[in-house]
Amino acid sequence: MLIICRERENTQMEKEDYRSDIYYGAESYPFIIYQDEKGHYKNGTIGWHWHNEVEFIYVLSGKVLCSVGGESRLLEEGSGVFINQDILHRFMIYPNGKMYSVIFKPAFLAAPRTSVYDDYVKPILESRLYFQFLNGNDPKQRSIISKIIETGKAAGENSKLARLNTYIQALELWRALYLLNVSDRVGKGESGFLKTQKRTKQMICFIEHHYSESISVGEIAAAANISGTEASRCFRELMKISSLQYLNQFRLEKAMELLLTTDKSINEIAEETGFSSNTYFTRMFRRMYHCTPIEVRKTQGIM
Repeated sequence: MLIICRERENTQMEKEDYRSDIYYGAESYPFIIYQDEKGHYKNGTIGWHWHNEVEFIYVLSGKVLCSVGGESRLLEEGSGVFINQDILHRFMIYPNGKMYSVIFKPAFLAAPRTSVYDDYVKPILESRLYFQFLNGNDPKQRSIISKIIETGKAAGENSKLARLNTYIQALELWRALYLLNVSDRVGKGESGFLKTQKRTKQMICFIEHHYSESISVGEIAAAANISGTEASRCFRELMKISSLQYLNQFRLEKAMELLLTTDKSINEIAEETGFSSNTYFTRMFRRMYHCTPIEVRKTQGIM
């Protein structure tokens, strides 16, 4: 059985933000399916991230807000999304929301530099198909959704043939995606969008490594060798917030984690997460979480 609860499979997955250094599946079988729901994550959020694998999402029940490529779409039961490799994305799972995440390396389908890979896999990876929202009521897109479901069923089998059947269904899933898009969407990706993606990733990584320090918008921009204005444009295009807003959100998420998992004082947490004063930290915390750090600890019985 290959379907896994993401929070149990890897403790690093429990964090709201994770990066491309996480390996999905096993090296010998680079495929995995997660069944995600709100309770697996803080606030039901799987934060901004990217990975070398492609991903297919199918909403089993409830609603899931997907943000990708500068767009946000509320996915309802029966709908889904395809996300190409290395594309920034984020999910917010609503109460009662559940979804399948089918994730695999492109090489799972066929070995690189083979004719199958070059003719059918690589064209999608290098195309303008950065993502595709899937509507279960659309007859053309329904074939992809049905293949996601069939892949999930195969992965859930408790038999010796589970891996083989899952592989066959993954091929069928990719075939459905290819056939839907081969005529009008397959073509070289736009350099401008890919450049924005690359720059934003560089700045996100810089923030992750230096959020506890006193850093400026200019320093964030310098991580991608661009101006502060261009940095703000990149963040707003892909994430609908400025680089400074992202920095503060990331700091506050880290602060919340420390509040819930350590007995450090609020002053210590404010300092460790890069806030210049406890007053400013409390004000920003209340703005994001609609409560104070002290109230969080009292609610959790930590104080």
